Amino acid sequence: MLLGRSVGRIHSCTKHALVTARGDPNPIRCWRRTYTSRVKLEQFAKMSFVDYPPKPSGIPGIVLQRSGPQHLSQVQNLLRESFFKDEPLVTALGLAGKTDPDFIDEEAKLVLEQLSLLAIDERSDQIVAAAINRTVLPQEMTDWPKEIDQMKCPQTQKLARLWYTLSTKPNIFTTFKVATYFELTFLVTTKAARGKGLAQLLAQQSLLLARESQVPLAVIYCTNVASARIAEKLSMKLIGVHSIRDYIIRNEDFRNGAKTSTSLNDQISVYAITLGENMAGRQHLLSELVTQTRPDLESEK
Repeated sequence: MLLGRSVGRIHSCTKHALVTARGDPNPIRCWRRTYTSRVKLEQFAKMSFVDYPPKPSGIPGIVLQRSGPQHLSQVQNLLRESFFKDEPLVTALGLAGKTDPDFIDEEAKLVLEQLSLLAIDERSDQIVAAAINRTVLPQEMTDWPKEIDQMKCPQTQKLARLWYTLSTKPNIFTTFKVATYFELTFLVTTKAARGKGLAQLLAQQSLLLARESQVPLAVIYCTNVASARIAEKLSMKLIGVHSIRDYIIRNEDFRNGAKTSTSLNDQISVYAITLGENMAGRQHLLSELVTQTRPDLESEK
């Protein structure tokens, strides 16, 4: 939510960032394939995109709009300049500003599923906050480890492995017996737009969209106290806590570049809420998970 091993060495992903910034027409690429899942790319190719109109947000000067292909470039920039520069987990792992730009651009393609919500400044017509959402399919979780093994950028590969570990503890599919679920993947606000309640508004509207889409369950992985508070305000239930500090200590690849100061938030909280059919049964599972011992991240093998 990525590490040079020694001072003076520039990994391929850092080189790519430098040559791209200089405007080189043939920038060095540290990847050879897409990061967006094969299943989703096939889905996007068959989609007929809808142009959803903007709606009032209740916040002066801001409108909300459901994402479409026309927003991809702005969302890519939003993730590059906001989320991947100051997000708590990225910062704690010593990877702020070091994430492979191609990886970020591919992650932004989640907006093509048209389940993401954007807060747009009416005056500038710029996206100032976003909830980048997706549905998760079992095939994606099966394919993900293979895709991670093929990544060419070491830093991005480490981050992707961490995310995969988080996504399997607990395993949402086997725990709740669902065929798919809705994930609030990125909740991001520009510095200039913070303090207006946009993150909570976008999260709230995302859950309404999840219900409208008839998805049985919604999940969010909170990497800071602020997002965890939002999940709790929206009546989501805590189903797992992962210790980032322990993960860093157990993994040599992260240990040298990561920050382990006690002042840093050092956990990821996993929240879920049931939607649609069979709600009572899934709500019972949620209650059981809340009372169980909270799992920590295990070290990568």
